[in-house]
Amino acid sequence: VVRGDDGLWWMFFTGSTRAEGTKNIQSIGAATSPDLVTWTRAASNPLLRADPRHYELLADGQWRDEAFRDPWVLHTDGGWHMLITARANHGPADDRGVIGHATSLDLKRWTLQAPLTQPGQGFGHLEVPQVECVDGQWLLLFSCLGVDLAQRNRDAGRKGGVWVATASGPLGPYDLENA
Repeated sequence: VVRGDDGLWWMFFTGSTRAEGTKNIQSIGAATSPDLVTWTRAASNPLLRADPRHYELLADGQWRDEAFRDPWVLHTDGGWHMLITARANHGPADDRGVIGHATSLDLKRWTLQAPLTQPGQGFGHLEVPQVECVDGQWLLLFSCLGVDLAQRNRDAGRKGGVWVATASGPLGPYDLENA
């Protein structure tokens, strides 16, 4: 939940559409509130969906769902940025996890960008991404279950959990190799 320049509160959330039995296609939606009590869904829901130019779709058949969720919205560099749990459209199936990225000037209209990270960093997902500055150091926090780690990470004895990667700024680059 963030407060826009006009004083309106915006809540961004994950939407899900069932496909092929138990699989689902995830997207990003929004609701607004003047008082944090009463919420109205945005007319343009969903705001964002995975775009095959950069992101994997369920139809690619590489993963159990179309991962495009967990929006984290922040204001920086003169505009709004959204970090998204997503998967790249290339690379080994178990190693496609990326931090998706979208930008907006007004929180209403979003433009999907290329991911802020590259696949091949050892994760099938980088879930629930958040960035924070702690004692002057930018950090990316995310989670990844053990079963969603790339096989090479599982072979190395790594376990799932919450991961922290240093960054030079809120939009990266993020040091995932040393997370």
